[in-house]
Amino acid sequence: MATQHSPRRSSRLNQTTNAGAAMVTTASTVSIASSQPQLQHIASTVAGNLSVQAAAMNATANTVMQKERAQTSSKAGEAPTSDTQVASLMQRIAILEENLRRATADRVHVSTASDPVASSNIGVSSATTTLPPYLSGNAPPLLSANQPLQIMAPSNGNALLPLSENLPPQSNGIVPTYLSGNLPTQINGIASTYLSGNNLISHLGGVMLKARLEHDAVYGRCLATSEAVQRGDIVVEELPFAYGPKRDSGIVCLACYRFLQFGEDGDGDGDRCEICDWPLCGNCADAEHQGDHRGECEVFAMARVTFAGNVSEDGACPQLDCITPLSAMPSEHLQLNRTAVEWSRLYGRYLTASEAVQRGELLIQELPFAIGPKCNGRVLCLACFKPNTQERCSNCGWPLCLTCSKDAANLHGQLECCTLQSSRARFYELPPGCLYCPQLDCIMPLRVLLAKESQPERWLNEVAPMEHHEQARRENADVWHADRVNIAQYLRGPCKLAERFSEELIMQVVGVLEVNAFEARTTHGYPIRCLYPYTGILAHNCVPNTARSIHPSEGYKIRLRAMVDLEEGQQLQHSYTYTLDGTTQRQTHLREGKFFDCTCERCLDASELQTHFSSLKCGQCTEGWLLPKQPTVVESSWNCRACDYSTSSAEVRQIVGALQAEVNAVQSLEMGAKRLEEAERLLRKYKSLLHPSHYIATGLRQLLIEMYGRVKGYEMVQLSDQLLERKAELCREVLRLLNVFEPGLSRTRAMNLYELHVPLVLLAKSGFISSRLNGGELRGRLVEAIDLLKECVEILQNEDHSSQEGILCGVAKQALQQLSVSVEGLGNDLD
Repeated sequence: MATQHSPRRSSRLNQTTNAGAAMVTTASTVSIASSQPQLQHIASTVAGNLSVQAAAMNATANTVMQKERAQTSSKAGEAPTSDTQVASLMQRIAILEENLRRATADRVHVSTASDPVASSNIGVSSATTTLPPYLSGNAPPLLSANQPLQIMAPSNGNALLPLSENLPPQSNGIVPTYLSGNLPTQINGIASTYLSGNNLISHLGGVMLKARLEHDAVYGRCLATSEAVQRGDIVVEELPFAYGPKRDSGIVCLACYRFLQFGEDGDGDGDRCEICDWPLCGNCADAEHQGDHRGECEVFAMARVTFAGNVSEDGACPQLDCITPLSAMPSEHLQLNRTAVEWSRLYGRYLTASEAVQRGELLIQELPFAIGPKCNGRVLCLACFKPNTQERCSNCGWPLCLTCSKDAANLHGQLECCTLQSSRARFYELPPGCLYCPQLDCIMPLRVLLAKESQPERWLNEVAPMEHHEQARRENADVWHADRVNIAQYLRGPCKLAERFSEELIMQVVGVLEVNAFEARTTHGYPIRCLYPYTGILAHNCVPNTARSIHPSEGYKIRLRAMVDLEEGQQLQHSYTYTLDGTTQRQTHLREGKFFDCTCERCLDASELQTHFSSLKCGQCTEGWLLPKQPTVVESSWNCRACDYSTSSAEVRQIVGALQAEVNAVQSLEMGAKRLEEAERLLRKYKSLLHPSHYIATGLRQLLIEMYGRVKGYEMVQLSDQLLERKAELCREVLRLLNVFEPGLSRTRAMNLYELHVPLVLLAKSGFISSRLNGGELRGRLVEAIDLLKECVEILQNEDHSSQEGILCGVAKQALQQLSVSVEGLGNDLD
């Protein structure tokens, strides 16, 4: 995250596991470790290797053509080698010769921390201010100027493999560096043009069981068995890169692919997506089943591309031929980006809008670098995160529920299971009475480290520069020591990863997660952590202008939207603390959890933007309020602006602490009439102690809003008009504050808008029946409720449909539809 001081791929690529479309055809993934060979030696090696390979390719081309001519003359009926094949081979030779020429002329360029790179490599606009060293070159953030980069080389067990003088250097089947695409792009493009990308299988969810990648002079990259294989053994298991409808198919549902009947006019009897209007059957219109269609749906809806529904005489629909290629469009992990990265001494790296953006529009769409359990959690399934899991993985003995153990593609099996199994790291059962399992604290850092090996470029460019505040974290000696023992030393010791990951690196990852990870929930509501390297550098503000939504049904994709209209170049701000906490509470959370002090306008204003959200009633006069003299200073005195009375921060903390303890006691009560009545009693009691808008009073109002209409004795149908008015009043008071602290498209506002519409409708009905309202007034009240529901739906329609907010959105849509029909039936001229 940014702290104060301190081409798109379809969603179907990330949902192949859900679709179950796996091809059984895999061997251990090549792990990449950093080595430090002399770059000048590599320069001559690469140039020499290219010369050898170019000559070999020329010889191979001549041999292949001679063989093909011989085979053509000896085998009747077989087609001769085409000119296209020969031309393709000669083109490859030409590419090698050109690379050889460049390497010979320029030798090799040693990239340093001060070298400029293209802005596209780091996502930084060329118009930004001077950047720090780690943003102005491809070096890791800790490199000093003019220090050479470490060249990534493959690792074979514990030994680093040097680059061989001869091509192709096969060492126990490990793919050489110049074939794996891990050389920096500054080396004249040699490594990143012709022979790059041998990490493809590991990136796309493949597991190489008994195969390895090799390079052949004739076939190029190919697979070879890594051991003796018996008939029927699984060699490779891989998920598809993309899938979709066949070419020249008829009109099919873009989620389940069954054929749909469309008329000549393109009418499909309602089998269209409500968002983009492309083919989607009625069954798949259900949010739980339309995952395959979501990727192109967003593209078509944003571009306003309509589906014509035209079909040729042979029944083919050419307009659908674009679906599968669209799903395979490369975009890596940042699937949509309308932002730019900038840097300042105050914020470090932060994001700005790269163009004018209207409220509700998408700014960022990003897949996580890693997901995993939260720290200090209970024993849970390491695949679905179900808490209190009693079952264990049959391979490694770590927690894995029975359902996930039956799924060969479960997350735990794809990630750390092999490491834990091979090291024989034992999972220790908790003693009776213990709720939290510190042993599982290592899982999320381990997943980040494994992702570092499988995605080295993303680690280097996006994750490594993230804030981890090592010095500030070291100051809390107890927490630092616990992390060092439970995570770093455990991974390097019992898990036997000392030669792959240093203690310094592991502690850096722990810090990156602590400072930058977002909390999310699974489709079943279980809490987890997700790391988003790009979205995570958002600057903080206690009055945010962006809102995030994380979609577990789409591989935990995060979407960042504008809460309000944004100008081009405007800083994007997110709140990393609870906006309905007071300044002291927010500052404490940010200081202890994110390691910085917030200096936003709200925090620097003692009245919190004239809301008096933390103000106390002055005990020496009738009109005054106690406010902190220096809001961001812990020991600041509190002064009355009316009578100049002053008190210490310690006394204020004592008063607030006593009140908060009473509120906590009420919150701990079971949901029922007593809990509601006690909350009302405290709210009346605190009128003489707190400002009406104080955050403690606001918290009690939120508690009451939740209970009115839901607890026994206070169900909605039982509420009198007086209590309905009370609930509406509570909603309006909370919304008044949210309009200041979370303006625009805020989830919290949406929930309160929904809560408010219910008493308004019931009061309008009651007033009309009792003749207190005429027809026109009734219609006006109902239209007000409709407007509340419209804004509620506008906000929540962007949430994951399986989340609580997404479910509420569906309920609000139904209520909106029913209410709109009722108002239309009333007519326009009621008296």
